Amino acid sequence: PVRAFLESKAFEVKFGDVQVKRPTERAKRPRVQFPYRGPHLSWLTPTARLKLDEEKSGVQVISDCSACEQRRYSFKRDGLVLPKTSWNGEKVFLLDQFGRSRATFVTEEALTMVVREGLSDLCPRPAGTIES
Repeated sequence: PVRAFLESKAFEVKFGDVQVKRPTERAKRPRVQFPYRGPHLSWLTPTARLKLDEEKSGVQVISDCSACEQRRYSFKRDGLVLPKTSWNGEKVFLLDQFGRSRATFVTEEALTMVVREGLSDLCPRPAGTIES
């Protein structure tokens, strides 16, 4: 049901299979019982990558490699500013400046849709704005 909903609403994501493996040691925190016998699980990976306004967001270059032309930026969780020119209506996305981070950002519109659908297991928090 989650996948069908996200696909029907054109969320910018791809789905990967989750492999449930036998734990190798006693868990210190609660986990899903093994073997797992619930509904099919999928990893959700945003396919859209957008660029922040670095100055307005207050992110800083922490390394800049001239050989490979890769920059690494400081990571922030709030006060982020996305220029209107970078955003084409994407509902869910990653940020270019955060490199390999899987920190996933959603618009308020997308969050409202997900909550209305009754989907759970979310930890949303305000992270910034899209300029108008």
